[in-house]
Amino acid sequence: MKTLALVFGLALSVTSAFAQVYSDSQDLPREHSNFRLSDATYWLVPTRTEVVRIPGCREDGEASRICTETRVLESKAVVKVEVEYRDGIHPHHENRGRAWTYFYLDTAKFPEADIARLAANTSLWDFSGRKFRARKAFVQKHLQLTAKKEPRTIQVVDVRNSRLCPVGESGQPQPGCVEDIQYRPATTIVNALKITIK
Repeated sequence: MKTLALVFGLALSVTSAFAQVYSDSQDLPREHSNFRLSDATYWLVPTRTEVVRIPGCREDGEASRICTETRVLESKAVVKVEVEYRDGIHPHHENRGRAWTYFYLDTAKFPEADIARLAANTSLWDFSGRKFRARKAFVQKHLQLTAKKEPRTIQVVDVRNSRLCPVGESGQPQPGCVEDIQYRPATTIVNALKITIK
């Protein structure tokens, strides 16, 4: 019984993550620009994780620390596609205005031999550039990116028909005031990105 109790004490929670593993499209703010396919890698996406307590760890010690860690129980192999773009919202931020977003594609949609080569060439320590060039060849052979401005319907606060409470210096609404927030549809323009497999 002690062993069983210890197991339950260590395994705090089990989570099924990334219910939707694959993604071939996404919307980004219209201020961004210069979208281009920049890389593709063979990637393992965690689909089931477990949070466990680290034995002997003290959260209240002199060197206080987080006493839990996440362990991957199950994962799914994907093609992780990197798209680089120019950040039009924070152009003077780090990386000189360059930013990245990612898509995750099903490996089964590509030839097995090409996936094997992609996996063999997925490395963060390729200083010669040979593996990066091999990954770029995979991108050019199999992937195509389209980016176009499209309208989207969103919900915004209807200020005219809502009751908003004044906020005091504390940042909290004034006592006794009950907010009534109403919403209305509105149209915005986004950059609609789509990855197509050739």
